[in-house]
Amino acid sequence: MATDQPEYILGTSDEEIQRLEFQHQVWIDSVLPLWEDAGFGVGQDILDLGCGPGFASLDLAQLVGPEGNILAVDVSGKYISFLNQRIKDTGIKNIHTEVSDVHALDLPDNSVDSVFARWVLCFVKNPGEVISEAARVLRPGGALVVMDYFNYKAVNIFPNRESFSQLFNAYYLSLLDHGGTYDIGQLLPQIISDNDLEIVSLQPINRIAQPGSDIWKWLLLFTESYLPKLIEGGYLNLSDQKTLMKDFEAAEKDPGAFFYTPPVIGIVAKKL
Repeated sequence: MATDQPEYILGTSDEEIQRLEFQHQVWIDSVLPLWEDAGFGVGQDILDLGCGPGFASLDLAQLVGPEGNILAVDVSGKYISFLNQRIKDTGIKNIHTEVSDVHALDLPDNSVDSVFARWVLCFVKNPGEVISEAARVLRPGGALVVMDYFNYKAVNIFPNRESFSQLFNAYYLSLLDHGGTYDIGQLLPQIISDNDLEIVSLQPINRIAQPGSDIWKWLLLFTESYLPKLIEGGYLNLSDQKTLMKDFEAAEKDPGAFFYTPPVIGIVAKKL
């Protein structure tokens, strides 16, 4: 129905799946309070919208128990195949998968209790359509949980070096050229409200980490995956890469260095 990625700027390689699994482990503690606020629980039918390889889907399946169901939807056939293999290997019975464009879901109106979308809307070309589809398939009183970037230019490594600012700016510009934006969270409350969803809570999600921490490793893995594409796209050059690696090495030896992650917004909304 849908092809593999135009939505995935980093592609869908095996290495990217491993990176996403680590990312899920690093950020799950920021997700759980949102699920709790939304009332995700036993017996629910939950749509994991833009599920990727399905690491959140697997956690949600445990949360809803055998009485509930998870529908994991993603544009990438490779990611859905990966999740299907995990389902087979673990014997999970309550996850159902579908390769589909998140802009046009093959689901009836009012068919799910809750929808979860993490780091999806920043990558799509029309986030309003995606939110509209989420609102359509939600049952009255159902919950939408969104977690996404909202003020990306605040990200940095301190003490600041020019190469770090250059790197984060390159990330920002490359996604704009791809058709998305790392500032999507600034627009989401209005988009959500325009689709007859009532916002229950808006939560800032900010992390600070020093070298050697899991958050720092998350940054390094992201840079390792993204940097070749930035060079290929002309956002950085090989000289920039050399300087950046040297500065990363210096920061890792600096006891005063720390990484302020891109600010994220957590949104819980209910269908009226």
